[in-house]
Amino acid sequence: MIQQSPTGANDLPYLLRPPAVEELPALSALCFRSKAVWGYDKDFMEACRDELSIEPHELTSTSIAVAEDHGNIVGVAQIKVVGNAADLLKLFVEPTALRGGIGKALFVWATGMAASLGADHLSRQIRTPRRSTDGWAQEMTGQRRPARSPGDCFRNL
Repeated sequence: MIQQSPTGANDLPYLLRPPAVEELPALSALCFRSKAVWGYDKDFMEACRDELSIEPHELTSTSIAVAEDHGNIVGVAQIKVVGNAADLLKLFVEPTALRGGIGKALFVWATGMAASLGADHLSRQIRTPRRSTDGWAQEMTGQRRPARSPGDCFRNL
């Protein structure tokens, strides 16, 4: 399905779709490249490698969307819903495709999928070796506020 822009127009050239098992190594590599673009050192990135990987069993235990642009994979998002709580496990965009609306489209997919699976909030757990407690969370309304904890929530799906 063609992903629509926030205005509702079909002017974005990419689609969102489920991944194929043979794409998982490429998706894991995309997650790694996307995280690395922010200048983390080699040791930190290696410590994150497992967390940035997507394993075959996750195709059935989580929901995953791949963003594709003219046949090229340019982003991925992954959520897990348990009861009324959803966890945003991954949301990564190919570094060469940053600032093109793909991340926003994947976030909209994640919130919509979480709601359709019965979640009333979406959390992003910080699982990197440098856990921070002074971040911020963005409410579903787009308002920024101080985070209460590293796993603060995106509420009101």
